[in-house]
Amino acid sequence: DDTECADYSRKSIGSKSDSFSCSSSVSFDSIMIREYSVTVGDNPSCSCGVPISIDWYYGKQVTIPVEHYEKVKPPRREKDQMRIPSQARIEILQKWDCSIHRISQASEEAQKE
Repeated sequence: DDTECADYSRKSIGSKSDSFSCSSSVSFDSIMIREYSVTVGDNPSCSCGVPISIDWYYGKQVTIPVEHYEKVKPPRREKDQMRIPSQARIEILQKWDCSIHRISQASEEAQKE
C-alpha cells in the first residue's frame, strides 16, 4: 500500500538501521499533441537574425495511444538538425503573418543583448 509505505518512510527518516524500500512505477496510456502558433521570440542565445518562439495559443490538438506514437514517431534529431537558419526563421514568421517591421525590430533587439 502506497500510504503505508509513505507513512513508514516518514517515521524512519534518519534511521540508518531500518532498511525499507518502496517500489513505485509510472505508466502512460496516451499522448496529447498540440500545434502551437509561432511568434517572434526573445532568446538571447540567438546569434544571428530574429529569434522565434511558440506562442501561448494552440490550435489543433490530437490525443493518441502511447503505443501508436512509439511506432510512428520520427527518429530523434541531432543537435545540428535543430538549428533553424536565420532566413528560414524570417520565412516562418512571415508565414505566421508577422510584419517585416516587427521582425526587424526583434532582430535588432536580439543583437543588442
